[in-house]
Amino acid sequence: LRFGSVQMESDAIRSQLTVLATQLDAVCTTITADTPYVKASAEERSSSRTAIYAALRQKADDQHVAAVQRKRFIEKRKEESERLVQEKKKAEEAQLAREEALRKAEEEQRIARELRLREQEKQRKIEQEMENQRKVQLLEAMGQKADGMSEEEITALDVQKLQKEHQDKIQKKKDEADRKTREVAKRLDYLVRAVRIEELPLIKTKYEEKIANERKQYEEITRERAKRAKKAWEADVEMKKILDELKVAQIMAGFRDKIMESRRLQHVVLCQEADQKAEEQAELDKMERARQRKRDDERRQAEEEERIRREEEERIAEQERLKKEEARRIKQQEEEERRRAEEARMAEARSRKDKETASRGRGGSSLSNMSDRSGGGGGGGRYVPPSRRNQGGGGGSSAGGSRFGDLGAGSRYAGGGRYEGRRDDRRDDRRDGGASGGNSRWRD
Repeated sequence: LRFGSVQMESDAIRSQLTVLATQLDAVCTTITADTPYVKASAEERSSSRTAIYAALRQKADDQHVAAVQRKRFIEKRKEESERLVQEKKKAEEAQLAREEALRKAEEEQRIARELRLREQEKQRKIEQEMENQRKVQLLEAMGQKADGMSEEEITALDVQKLQKEHQDKIQKKKDEADRKTREVAKRLDYLVRAVRIEELPLIKTKYEEKIANERKQYEEITRERAKRAKKAWEADVEMKKILDELKVAQIMAGFRDKIMESRRLQHVVLCQEADQKAEEQAELDKMERARQRKRDDERRQAEEEERIRREEEERIAEQERLKKEEARRIKQQEEEERRRAEEARMAEARSRKDKETASRGRGGSSLSNMSDRSGGGGGGGRYVPPSRRNQGGGGGSSAGGSRFGDLGAGSRYAGGGRYEGRRDDRRDDRRDGGASGGNSRWRD
């Protein structure tokens, strides 16, 4: 045995088992000195010892297996305990991690809450300072001094009350100013009325003097204008006499006639040129109108051709559509007729199959009845080969082609083999043009 330790593998520990075994052997010898084993003969003791040793050797393997199993059990239990310890340690570590995370989260929440409270307190202080400044401004506007007041006294003041007092004071000042304004206006009105009453004679005097001065000036201007007009008329008369003496009027008439003649000739030339230009422009307009009519005719002709082409295409498309609808209708009608024919054929095949099943059932019952009888047709129930079934003899059988020779002409069985029904079906199918129902291999 190895216990896995240096101390356990030392000589002192290793010899203890030997010493223990020696001492136990001495004790056993002492105890069993008077037992039948000691009093027995040497052969008996030898055989007993051999049996004991054999039993011990037999149990040694079992004890070894048990020791190995116990070792494995101890190792497994040790591994299990270590696993439990590891799991417990991991659980403790996870619990510690969760607690640490929870503590951190709570700490973060606490810090955030403190920051929020500090921000709120800061905001409240700022609002309070702004409110105090507003109160100080109201006090100064009311004429009161706020220098001697403490912060608590300013905070304790009522803003609404201060505002009301300030508004009342402002309203009082406004009412006083309005009253003074009305009094000044009334006094000024009285003064203006008195001044106007006193200055009315003076104004009339000044107006009359102004009218007299303006009339005098107008008369002087009129006389001066008449003098200038008379002088100009006299000068014009003198100039006319001079012109008459020089015959300027006759000369001016001839000159005027010449000028008018040249202007008339120029006017005629200009009129002729204008007429020519008008004729040319009229010809050009006529040609342009002709071209425009031609373009309009071509455009209308193209539009008419396009309309005819579209109508032709629509007519062809409509014909194609009608043809397709007619073909689809004919195809549907043919499919419907084919379906009906198929249904009729399948119904006929089913009825024929039902009839065959019924006839085969009747034939089977007749065959079983005839097989129970001892005789009846002449063959005595012997087998007829297929090569001789259609012959006239064959043991007195009738012309039926049956493989049973005991079925005579008076039998209720209709005759024929097991494939004759199918041959009849095939003959019927060929007679119907190949349109047989079911699973016939003769189907087109």
